[in-house]
Amino acid sequence: MNDFEPASVQRPDADLAKQRSEIRRGLNRANLASVIILIVVIGLSLGAVLQAFRAERNAQEAQRSRRAAEADLLRAQQSEAQALLDQSRAQRRSPTQPPFSTLQRCSTKPSPSLPCLLSNSFRSGPIQFLLSFSLLQTSGISQFEMMEKSNC
Repeated sequence: MNDFEPASVQRPDADLAKQRSEIRRGLNRANLASVIILIVVIGLSLGAVLQAFRAERNAQEAQRSRRAAEADLLRAQQSEAQALLDQSRAQRRSPTQPPFSTLQRCSTKPSPSLPCLLSNSFRSGPIQFLLSFSLLQTSGISQFEMMEKSNC
């Protein structure tokens, strides 16, 4: 009373071969699908790595450009401050000419916001403060007079 007979005894050879071929086709399909998925994942990860390298290179280039621009700006501000100081010294050396600054050439009255500019430029940085201070010195009006006239 053995109910458990081997599979080869229970099924004919043709049926067994058909079942094996179906199993092989199913495994081949599953393997093919997993290989395709694996290739897609590898391709996407390689693309992400390449993009990361490009982004890093672009960030370094942007950093170099920013540093160069800041250096150029600093040189320009220093040159401007030096030019204003040289202009102020030249005006002090020649007593026959009244001290006219660029600001006075544009308007007959000094701006009441000049002390505000001076106090705000002191917070901005030393070069901006020097520029504003030299404008105030060459305007011919004392800092205290201007402070009294304006409300900063």
